[in-house]
Amino acid sequence: SKSGKMITKSVAVNANGSYTLNIPDAIEAIPTRAITRDNNKKDDDYNIEDDIKYDKERGVVYHPKKGWGTIMFEDQFPSLGDYDFNDFVVNYKVQFEVNKQKNKDYKSKLIVIGLRLKAVGGIFPYSPYLRLKEIKKSEAEVEMIDAKTGRPFKVNCVENKKNYLIIDCSELIKNLPKGESQYFNTERGALVSTNDLPEIIITIDLNVAKEVEEILEDDEFDLYLKRNDDGTEIHMNGIEPVGYKYPFKDSNLLPVYESDGDEEDDNYYFSKERLIWGLRVPGNVAHAIEKANFLKAYPGFRKWATSSGKNEQNWYGQGNADKSLLIYN
Repeated sequence: SKSGKMITKSVAVNANGSYTLNIPDAIEAIPTRAITRDNNKKDDDYNIEDDIKYDKERGVVYHPKKGWGTIMFEDQFPSLGDYDFNDFVVNYKVQFEVNKQKNKDYKSKLIVIGLRLKAVGGIFPYSPYLRLKEIKKSEAEVEMIDAKTGRPFKVNCVENKKNYLIIDCSELIKNLPKGESQYFNTERGALVSTNDLPEIIITIDLNVAKEVEEILEDDEFDLYLKRNDDGTEIHMNGIEPVGYKYPFKDSNLLPVYESDGDEEDDNYYFSKERLIWGLRVPGNVAHAIEKANFLKAYPGFRKWATSSGKNEQNWYGQGNADKSLLIYN
C-alpha cells in the first residue's frame, strides 16, 4: 500500500526484520517541562516548541527531542486511589517527515508514533486509545505494527461525533507475560527487562499536511484510557472525554460549569485540590513501585500539579526523587 511504502522510508528495518523508530535514545530524562494545561499562559510559559527537534539533514521533526517521553495514569477516577501513578505507564516517541516552513512552522503528511508499555499496576480493565484532534479520520490512512517483529495489526478507529482520528491501541496490553505478579512491571520481584517491554509503531499517512505543533499540543495529542466494562475515561487534565458521561456534580472535582452555565473546560480531570489523574512528560521517567505514594517518590510533583505546571517544572529531574520507590527502565 501507499503508506506501507512510506513506513520503510521513515522506519529503519533491522537485520532480523523488525522495525525501530529512528529517534536518538537518551540515557537520562531530558530536563524540559512536563506538559500540563495552564489557565493563565504567559510568554515564558510552556510551549510545545520547547520539546521538538528539527533534523535538517533527514527532514524530520522529533518529539521529544531525545529518546522517549512518558505518559502515566492513576486509574481510580474520580477517586484519587493510592496515587502511585503506575496503573498505566507508556513511553512515546513521535517523528514527522517535514518540509521546513517559515518561523519554524513545520508541516507534515507522514507521522510515525512509537508506543512502549512500561507498566500496568491497576486492577481495572482499561484499554489505551490515542485521539489526535487536529486530524480527521477521513484525512488519514493508518497502519500499526509490532515494533519487534514487524507483524501488522488490524487498525481499529473509534467512531465519534467530531470525526477525530481516535486509534485503539489495546494491542499494547494483549498477551502480557503472566508471572507470579498480577501486575506488569511494578513489583521488585517481578520486573520486566527493557527489551521485553511491548512496543507498537503507528504510521499515519495524511492526505493534507498538518502543522506539527498543532498535532502535539497537550490538549490535541490525547492518549487516554477507557474502562472496558463501564466506559469510564481518564484523560490528562483539561481534556474533555470522548463519550463518557463526566461526573460534573462530584464535589471532589473542580467544577466544569460555572453558576451562569459557562463551561470551564480547563477544569476537566482536576480534583478540588488540583491533583490530576494523567500526566505527560518529554523524558523517560521512572515509575513508582506498587503502592508507593507518587507524592513521596517525587517531592516536587504536588507543587507542579497544583500550580497548573508553573512551579517545579522539572519535578522528575531535580535529583531529589526517592529512588527506593521507583523503577528505572
